[in-house]
Amino acid sequence: EVRDAENASGTDSIYLSIVPTEAPTASIIRPEGIGVFYSDYPIIFEGMIGDAEDDVSELIYEWSSSVDGTLDVQATVENDGTAKGNAYLNEGIHIITLRVEDKTEKTDSADVTITVGGPNTAPSCEIIDPDGSTVVTVGEMIDFMALGQDADIPNSDLVVEWKSDKMEGRLL
Repeated sequence: EVRDAENASGTDSIYLSIVPTEAPTASIIRPEGIGVFYSDYPIIFEGMIGDAEDDVSELIYEWSSSVDGTLDVQATVENDGTAKGNAYLNEGIHIITLRVEDKTEKTDSADVTITVGGPNTAPSCEIIDPDGSTVVTVGEMIDFMALGQDADIPNSDLVVEWKSDKMEGRLL
């Protein structure tokens, strides 16, 4: 309503229909809470973001770590809402968070806790038998024995393979 000095008035009105909107959604696919992560290897970050009203290209999202802060994952978002990229993390226990915000400033987040170890160390490998002085005839069976270990992972997770510079393929 508007009034002038003579108290004459004019009015106008409109009817609004207010439609509630939903918050966006966020979920983390990788990294998983289990696994071995090293500070000198990039970690893959993959999540799903979505919203009932807004296109995924209109959503704002970010990856963060409780140790390293906002992460420069340089993820690309596919049409289906998959956001995938990678980043290096410092050693420590990290709570990784994927946060998404839609055009109405509603948010959602998902998190996962991972442990990042120091730089990866190479496994050690030592041939124990046969020693370098062993002589065998062609066709004779040879027993091989070696010791392999890794300071970062259990021995049961190591992949061991015998090779020869004189034979094609793997030795069985």
